Amino acid sequence: MNKKPAPRASKSRITSELRRTVLLAAAVCQRSYPNYQLFCQVSEFTDAVALRNILNVVWEWLLVDGAKINFELQAEKLEVITPDADDFDMFGVYPAIDACVVLNSALNCVLEGEGESYRREVLAVSRGAIEGFLEMQQIAPEDSELIEANEYLLDTILQLPDAELKSATVIRELRKLAINDGVSNLGISAE
Repeated sequence: MNKKPAPRASKSRITSELRRTVLLAAAVCQRSYPNYQLFCQVSEFTDAVALRNILNVVWEWLLVDGAKINFELQAEKLEVITPDADDFDMFGVYPAIDACVVLNSALNCVLEGEGESYRREVLAVSRGAIEGFLEMQQIAPEDSELIEANEYLLDTILQLPDAELKSATVIRELRKLAINDGVSNLGISAE
């Protein structure tokens, strides 16, 4: 039986804009991961490690030049572990979905070779998640450090010089920034 080769973006299609969008989506998903992890623990929906494994594959693509990743397969795996809001009667499903949406944006960005619309989607989801959480908690945006921390992460990536988008050292530093000691964009820790 012949196996189809893994779909990959051609070298000519991997622009700085595309790498920046994938990096942005990976960082936002990484920062959102504790939300997904806590949702999985509380709801027993699935094992959060499945999302982390897909996210690790995206980080690998960013870090390892020429990494051979089957993004279609990763998108299929992600679809299975993305919760449906209609199946859960809890707020936690929405931040969990947000983590999946931004990760899906990273995968589709590479598959389609297009970054701009996915970058806008990641930014909207990232900001909207925090705004929705603050509204639910009845906290005025100006009274929260969550927005400032989120904007710092986003701005750091958006303002990164193109030449640094392939630097493994810079990407590792951004990943560490996104991990944020295990505290999510909503100030939640699943530990």
